[in-house]
Amino acid sequence: MAAKRRRRFTSLKERIRKSTYVASMSRPRSSHCVHRTRIAGEALISDISRFANSQTAVKLSDLSANKPFHVHIEHLALSTYCPDGIGRWFYERAAGSYNTMLLRDGTTPARLRYDRVLNYFGDFCARGSLTFLDQLKVETMDDYALTRGELKSWTKDIELLRQLFEFCRDRDWMSKNPARAVKIPRVREANQVVPYTGEEVISIIGACHKIGRSSYERLRAHAMILLMRYAGLRISDVVTLEHGHLHGNHIKKRAVKNGKLINVEVPGSVLDALDRLPMPKAAPNTNKRYFYSDSTGSRTLVKAAWRTLRAVFKASGVMAAHPHRFRHTLASNLIAKGVPIGIVASALGDNQTTIERYYGKWTPEFQSTQDQELRKLHGTNLAQTRGKGAIC
Repeated sequence: MAAKRRRRFTSLKERIRKSTYVASMSRPRSSHCVHRTRIAGEALISDISRFANSQTAVKLSDLSANKPFHVHIEHLALSTYCPDGIGRWFYERAAGSYNTMLLRDGTTPARLRYDRVLNYFGDFCARGSLTFLDQLKVETMDDYALTRGELKSWTKDIELLRQLFEFCRDRDWMSKNPARAVKIPRVREANQVVPYTGEEVISIIGACHKIGRSSYERLRAHAMILLMRYAGLRISDVVTLEHGHLHGNHIKKRAVKNGKLINVEVPGSVLDALDRLPMPKAAPNTNKRYFYSDSTGSRTLVKAAWRTLRAVFKASGVMAAHPHRFRHTLASNLIAKGVPIGIVASALGDNQTTIERYYGKWTPEFQSTQDQELRKLHGTNLAQTRGKGAIC
């Protein structure tokens, strides 16, 4: 090994000597000679990095990222448009350069939403020949609202425009904020998510054993479904569940969405499913999470879990199946049993207003409970004769 290192070092010194000799030539050189000297210098730098890469985990492909071939392919990709005529190809010369480009350009979901709103408003102003900020009046915003008011995203769009105009008003670029006078449409009806029936839940749990190529995917899918069914966890809370969150037969953790404490008791079937879970692939023995590696980001975890659950829902044959319907099912069943809204909100890690608005569904149990309370109020079982009903 020592002799091999000496041979590498001797070869490296020889290349340095030759490169120094070429660079120190005083006679005029042609452009072709200069180009060859530059290529030799880049190759020398690459060799130095490669020979010195004995302790770091740098990939050999990254060390050759500056070769002329890869640079030419990158320029070719950036100048070639996709079939849609808008997007362009990206050639990743070094690992992570694509993510670096996204961070540099700011193409995050929030940034894309801001650009979309401002582009729509800019097109509207261009059609109306509105060039200056002082031309924007309340009537202008009313006209713009007519073109966008029917969209579900209009509430967020007007909030963004209010922030933009408030920024301009603080700097005396405009005297008033015209978006303040625009009324935000009220949500008249909550999202109509129908809870699962008992037969649908059985079909979904049974479908967990029909997916995947091995027991690895099936056991993970089964545990995910049971956690959502009996604990009402969101998918983000399922994928981030750790061994330390389990205290006896209780799950105690902070919700990823709102940070509220979740403290819910789970039956033995859920505990057994968690005990049978295999170690996540490519995860160290000290891994804390049940389903995925600790080093994986939450967005990636949710996408991976969605792929698994989508296969389960497809195999079950349940129409409009969705992970969040388990929360609606659990909340509706608890409310139908007469459980107070505050206890339901605490179990699901949510607030009472959200529970009343979105999760209090008209289940058969809820209807039966309501009928019984009405019968108690009227002092009858609603089986009165027509005559007795008239006397009452």
